[in-house]
Amino acid sequence: MLKKLNKEEWSDRLQTLSSGNKGANTLLEEAGENIAENMPLRSIDYDPAGKGDDLVIALGSIDTDLRHTVQSPTELYLHQNSDGVIASLEIKNSKGIITLLRFI
Repeated sequence: MLKKLNKEEWSDRLQTLSSGNKGANTLLEEAGENIAENMPLRSIDYDPAGKGDDLVIALGSIDTDLRHTVQSPTELYLHQNSDGVIASLEIKNSKGIITLLRFI
């Protein structure tokens, strides 16, 4: 199931998603290209317009750290499996580029 999130709920939903999946292995793609694979989630943070207007995905551990920024996000979608578990987060930015964070 695909659910579009209203912009007003982004910060709260991303904080909940981040804390509930902290340490889960992920696959991060942008524009169909692999950015990171099998890296644990550290956090997902959103700064609304007026405070930076970007979404930052932090992956890795103490030894390896990756911070990926999506500038000017315009749409967020949660993909849930049949059990209601979040399988991925899809982010579309103002240029139409799609970033996909999958929980594996």
